[in-house]
Amino acid sequence: MSKKSIIFVFGLMLVTALGCGKSQAPTAPIAPAEQATPEVTATAPEPPPAAAGFVIADFNSAERKNALGGEFGAWASADDQPVAKCADELIGGAWKISYDITNEGSYCGSWMKLNNLDGSQYKNLIIVVKGEGEFSSKFFVELKTDNGARVSKATVDGVTTDWKTITIPLSQFKELPSLQGLSEFTTVFDNQIASVKKGTILIDTISLQ
Repeated sequence: MSKKSIIFVFGLMLVTALGCGKSQAPTAPIAPAEQATPEVTATAPEPPPAAAGFVIADFNSAERKNALGGEFGAWASADDQPVAKCADELIGGAWKISYDITNEGSYCGSWMKLNNLDGSQYKNLIIVVKGEGEFSSKFFVELKTDNGARVSKATVDGVTTDWKTITIPLSQFKELPSLQGLSEFTTVFDNQIASVKKGTILIDTISLQ
């Protein structure tokens, strides 16, 4: 073997020995990707649904009957009482009630038959109302049972020239022993409380909720 060949073989052995002597650092394992933990928010239980509202009358029909088949109209003190005047009509999807209680002690209003409606499952009487021209901002509403033998009233106040939703808790009709068997709804314009003695109001909707 020539001298050059011996040197080449010796160099090759030396490189191989050095390569085998090296130790490689172990590769660190790849951490799994961090996953976002979903947020859990405690929520309060929803309250039970309230009794669905019932629209007694919306006056969108030309027929003078409400959703219960009850008729409606106007009434006024007369004869042995101080005379008043009241007239009603359906106009533009509303119940228009015109009253005249200029005589001292007179009163009048409107009536609507409820045909023994069971109001015990509801909490409020809702009336959507506004005044037209001259009108009193205050008047009474009544609920009756036993074909009018039992009567209880509440006050509607704050009527303006804009449509306004008036909410009257049924608990205000304290003189009624029960809200079952409601026979009639009435409005009352009383000379003693009316700020304007002759005027007009319009009722768009009467409902229970």
